Amino acid sequence: MPQGTEKSSTAMLSAAADLRTLIGSLPVCAMVMNASGEIVLANGACVGLFGCAEEELLGKVLFSVSFAVQQGVEKSEDDETLIDLALAGKPQVFEWTHSRDDGSEFHAEVSLSRLAVGEGSFVLAVLHDMTERLETENVLLEVLQTSDDIVRAIPSGLIIYQYEEPDKLTLLHGNPEAERLVGVAIENCKGIDLDEMWPGTKGTDLKERLIEVVNSGERFESERFHYRDDRFEGVYHIRAFALPRSRLAVAFEDVSERIAADEQIRSSEERLKMLFEYAPDACYLCDMKGSFVDGNRAAERMTGYKRDELIGKNFLKTRLLPVSQVPKAAAGFAKSVLGQPTPPEEYKLRRKDGGVVEVEISTYPVKVQGQLLVFGIARDIAERKRSESELVGAKQQIELANKQLRDALEQQKILAQEALAANRAKSEFLANMSHEIRTPMNAIIGFSEILADQDLGREERGYVNLIKDSSRSLLDLINDILDFSKVEAGKLTVEHIEFSLAELLDEIASLMRPAAERKGLCFEIRPDGVLPANIRRDPTRLRQC
Repeated sequence: MPQGTEKSSTAMLSAAADLRTLIGSLPVCAMVMNASGEIVLANGACVGLFGCAEEELLGKVLFSVSFAVQQGVEKSEDDETLIDLALAGKPQVFEWTHSRDDGSEFHAEVSLSRLAVGEGSFVLAVLHDMTERLETENVLLEVLQTSDDIVRAIPSGLIIYQYEEPDKLTLLHGNPEAERLVGVAIENCKGIDLDEMWPGTKGTDLKERLIEVVNSGERFESERFHYRDDRFEGVYHIRAFALPRSRLAVAFEDVSERIAADEQIRSSEERLKMLFEYAPDACYLCDMKGSFVDGNRAAERMTGYKRDELIGKNFLKTRLLPVSQVPKAAAGFAKSVLGQPTPPEEYKLRRKDGGVVEVEISTYPVKVQGQLLVFGIARDIAERKRSESELVGAKQQIELANKQLRDALEQQKILAQEALAANRAKSEFLANMSHEIRTPMNAIIGFSEILADQDLGREERGYVNLIKDSSRSLLDLINDILDFSKVEAGKLTVEHIEFSLAELLDEIASLMRPAAERKGLCFEIRPDGVLPANIRRDPTRLRQC
């Protein structure tokens, strides 16, 4: 096999790492071939069946020796015909005999089916070793199948029919497995024709094919015979071979579960491939030397490289990582080689176009077909970095706003304290000034009262009374100022005393009249006789109004 072809095929198949695991876990021999029929992947069961190392199988054409052409398909002398049919989506099932290097032979049942990997198409071959089963059939032929004990020992369902011309096949013997599969007692079916025991065969050519086996002596096999009647339904693998005295041995087994398992394997392979291929994060596989084995579409988008451009290249020797980060990447890779996963580490990935992508890479050791590989996940963290930067900026802005708010509150506190101090100083000043003014005012009032007691003329007495009333008004004004201070301090009190309303009005008139006369106005207060003579209120507050 050309080295380039083998490398390309292996690289494409590496895209399905989980498929390798599935194939490796199968108990039967399973292998993958390219369009030329060359083996590119084989599991451990194949090594045991062929009796050689896996490396000896890779690159070989599977059906190069001892090939038995499948019955019921287009016959050809060229093995590639079956490969082409399988690649065209037409599964192939046939028997095949192989000679090992030590001279021994094994007989296998081979099924070929198409396997799509990436943009390429391969053939999945599953081989079931049927050597022991064929040996049992040969033994059965040698002893002519006349003993019920031998019939009962056959592991598959087995029924012996007697052919009676022209078209009758009556049941002679059956083993317990046949009884289990059929669901009826074989003893009750002896002498019954095949059509009566298997009504679902009517309308098929099965009976004619079985009679042909008796007449020709050739064996007949149907890999997937779909049977259905009122009792049950299933898919059976049927083998028939002639016995002496116009007898026929029919071996059959229910392969419904096996077919379902094969379908499940194919379905699982497709699902796993899609999970890998369409994962949102970049995923890749490396061998133990650090060379890329595969990558998904997200990896292509992240790096700008097509996967074929990176497969086979050592990641430490590419330009994907800056030189300063290569030692850290090498240390992480060595840890994975030793079987330990690595936690997410930040790297700056250099794209093909020269751009830089901030990524977070974590790696995991995986074992495929006994081979240790490194599975890596690279996640673009550029958006997260921007969010973190914006968060740090927002946090700094909040801290600055909080500081400004604290400074403003502190300044407000200082201003409030200064306002309180100023208010206290004002109150103290008003109290002191009021006290200083009240002392001489009391003297004036006192002397005016003394003068009022002297023998004065009418005009002089009026002047003295005016001085006395004005002094009292001025004293009341001083008291008002003190009251204002009390209002600010929340200590103002209101008196409730009885006094003459007429006298209060006269005092007000005597205070306002001189100012009015200076302006050429006449000021008079005329009671209407309705107001009471005395009231109980605070005269000082009324005077302030």
